Amino acid sequence: MIEPLITGALAEVADGRIFNATAPANTQRPYAIFQKVGGQDASSLEGLAERMNARVQFVVWAETAKEAATVMRQVMTTLCGDELKGVPIGAPVGLHESDTNWYGERLDISFWFTA
Repeated sequence: MIEPLITGALAEVADGRIFNATAPANTQRPYAIFQKVGGQDASSLEGLAERMNARVQFVVWAETAKEAATVMRQVMTTLCGDELKGVPIGAPVGLHESDTNWYGERLDISFWFTA
């Protein structure tokens, strides 16, 4: 499973406010949520592959666009470094929720890992 590896690697980002799928109500910003949104199948006619791929979507929410970009950069630096070797799929997409006036960024990262 890739989720515990992600949570562990991001323990210092956003003061540890990193959540799988949803954040608790009234979570202080900035925080990040992530969830698997697909991946590549490496299976062959010989059966299931030992290595697996996950496409994981990250969303950062913050008070300002600059803060969201800073936290997303920390996520990218941590997850795309030597330890997990994630590969960004595109560039971060800026977000703004007009109802709450929250700012965010969204990015998908691809990971290969051993099950």
